[in-house]
Amino acid sequence: MSEASTQRRLSAILVMDVAGYSRLMARDETGTFEHLAEAHDTIILPLTGQHHGRLVKRMGDGFLLEFPSIVDAVNFALAFQEKMATANEPRRDGEKLIFRIGINFGDVIGDGSDIYGDGVNIAARLEPLAPPGGICISAKVEEEIRGKIDTAFEPMGARALKNIPTPVETYAVRIDPSAPPIASRRPRRLVIAGAVVAVAAGLVGGAYFFWPGVRQVAEPAREALMAHPLPDKPSIAVLPFKNVTAQDEAGWFADGVTEDLITDLSKVDGLFVISRNSSFTFKGKETSTQQAAETLGVRYVLEGSVRRAGNRVRINAQLVETITGGAVWAERYDGDAEAVFDLQDEITSRIIAELTDRLLPGGPEVAAREETENPAAHDAYLRGLALYRRGSPQDYAAAARAFSRAMELDTGYERPRTALAKTYAQAAFGVQDYADALGLHWADALARSWVLLAKETEEPNADRQVIRSWLALRKHQHERAIADAERALILSPNDTDAMEALAEAEIYAGRAQAGLKVAEQALRQNPAAPAKAHYLIGLANYAQGQPQAALEALDRAIAAAPGRRSEFAGIRAATLAELGRDDDAREAFEVFSRGYLDRPSMSWTVRPETFRNPRFHTWRNIDLAWAVFTHPFRDPLVQERFAVSLRVAGAPEGIGGYLPLNRGNRLEGAEIREAAFGREISGSDFWLAEKEWRQTRTEEGEVTHHGVPIHVGPPQADKGEGTTRDNLLCERWLLEDQWVEICSSVYRMFDARSRARWGDYVMVTDIGPFPFSVVE
Repeated sequence: MSEASTQRRLSAILVMDVAGYSRLMARDETGTFEHLAEAHDTIILPLTGQHHGRLVKRMGDGFLLEFPSIVDAVNFALAFQEKMATANEPRRDGEKLIFRIGINFGDVIGDGSDIYGDGVNIAARLEPLAPPGGICISAKVEEEIRGKIDTAFEPMGARALKNIPTPVETYAVRIDPSAPPIASRRPRRLVIAGAVVAVAAGLVGGAYFFWPGVRQVAEPAREALMAHPLPDKPSIAVLPFKNVTAQDEAGWFADGVTEDLITDLSKVDGLFVISRNSSFTFKGKETSTQQAAETLGVRYVLEGSVRRAGNRVRINAQLVETITGGAVWAERYDGDAEAVFDLQDEITSRIIAELTDRLLPGGPEVAAREETENPAAHDAYLRGLALYRRGSPQDYAAAARAFSRAMELDTGYERPRTALAKTYAQAAFGVQDYADALGLHWADALARSWVLLAKETEEPNADRQVIRSWLALRKHQHERAIADAERALILSPNDTDAMEALAEAEIYAGRAQAGLKVAEQALRQNPAAPAKAHYLIGLANYAQGQPQAALEALDRAIAAAPGRRSEFAGIRAATLAELGRDDDAREAFEVFSRGYLDRPSMSWTVRPETFRNPRFHTWRNIDLAWAVFTHPFRDPLVQERFAVSLRVAGAPEGIGGYLPLNRGNRLEGAEIREAAFGREISGSDFWLAEKEWRQTRTEEGEVTHHGVPIHVGPPQADKGEGTTRDNLLCERWLLEDQWVEICSSVYRMFDARSRARWGDYVMVTDIGPFPFSVVE
């Protein structure tokens, strides 16, 4: 840039762009482009000339304009917003172009037709602070137009703008009262894309309240008394929004708002967001901002309330900086419940914009949230979510009905589908009462979960990947479990369910140190519900040969969740045995055995009318083989050490000992094909040897099954299709009129002692291990 081609001058700079442009383009790319071109030709260019300005350049969906007069710039903005409101009147909601405008007066550098400098940068930073259909101006502009323009601009207080050294006093006005509160978008940097929903015609834009400066609204949190050190990046906890509606049953709606805010904030990689599990421990409690911050160790707390009356909803939200007790930001939103997605997107985008402006280098980007255009479907989903969180078997059954209803109302609505899959999976893995409440045998519940997960979806979500990770590890598919958990964390970087799933898969896969690091991260992210993270830390320490550290972590897990004692007792029994505490080890193994016998997954061979666990015969107990199998260590040395310790803890051992399923004898794809394709194989049930099954499989993969089922659900028909993929035996079976792929890992039994009980091979399915041999 040469001196000859540049010049400095004072100008009024105006930046404008379309709020929610990405969502409009996703809905109707051609129509949106045509409307924007029409606005450029028939409104922007004529008004620019009338007010003596010039259009510097177009920036995608935005425009940069320069005016020699501040009054002309503001008059242009007011006239433009009025004309756009008129132009939008005949358009349906979801087709309207709603602009935000930012105006500043300052020094600019001219380079040919373009302009640069802080004057331009400030105008660009003011634009996303404007309400949709409105204008945001700097104090310099407000001072100049005072008494010269009839429109009154409301003070917004001093704002810290990115890359601007001193705060800027700001003022705003909304011109188009019909403009819905669409999620704000930071040009080229921050994208908050909400769902496209049918916004009711009566939607009223939110009234915006900004503190003049920072106003103290809470007692400052004492950093020295925080239970956890503040993270090295901006940290926030969303406290459950209070339901202030007269009817208590509307509490699920407030929970849903909180859930969505946590979900959306968790997608921002630059933020540290406390998990939903920890946040909801404060539900129904009178907790101060100071107490929450000191308990969770966060710099920011978001709190709020929801009032719902008929189809009207009011959401109040306030973001507090806990160290000072000052309100960084506060707003109230009024609108129709049918437009709740836009309201929630608006809140989330404003918070992220605040934190980005103040603290985050660069611009985080948030993926679109899969949503529904059907408010009744969303209501049903939120009701189900509230019931699921209560956690009793009866609540699970009611939640399943609510999720199913949401899916009936909108067959493409992904969130209730995933939630229902999780409900069925948890019922299959939990105690018998959950399967009973659903009126399903556990295997049927798990089969339904697989069917829901098998449905193709354009927008994957973190919960779907977490469930897949759980199911993969259950079948000793370590790499798949790791990959699914990693995908979940890409979709939601702050998701503690995904962190715990990844940690567990890493530890069992033989990467205990990596798993330990992730488990510690999950513990920090979920400090109010730490039991699973403590358990995983104990598991990692056990795998690394550190029994004392393992025991301390396991005891912390049990202290945090006494009801999960039996879940943690298998590893604890082995740990105590390695420490020479044999009596305590035997007691721990008894706790593990009794807990496992209460699970419905022990009863796949019987399906009584009441779906009651028959408590089995005296010979059917938790032996060494089953105990080792349910702790899928892939490292043969760790697996052998675990088996030796469980023998000391009193695990009964039958013929053949335990199942040596580890990386040393797992078959790869070519070996699976050699063992099972173009052959007939036969085997027996893990528990009942007289329950036999056999399969014939052609070289091309067509499989015919006879005898006792070895998968949950299929075969309803006795024919399926098989192949090998990722070193797994994968089969497609028709399940509830849908083809579902179910993959199994396969192991070879090398020593004669193992083959005496298990046969030549073992296939691991959702049900458990199935020994088999090739029929010669």
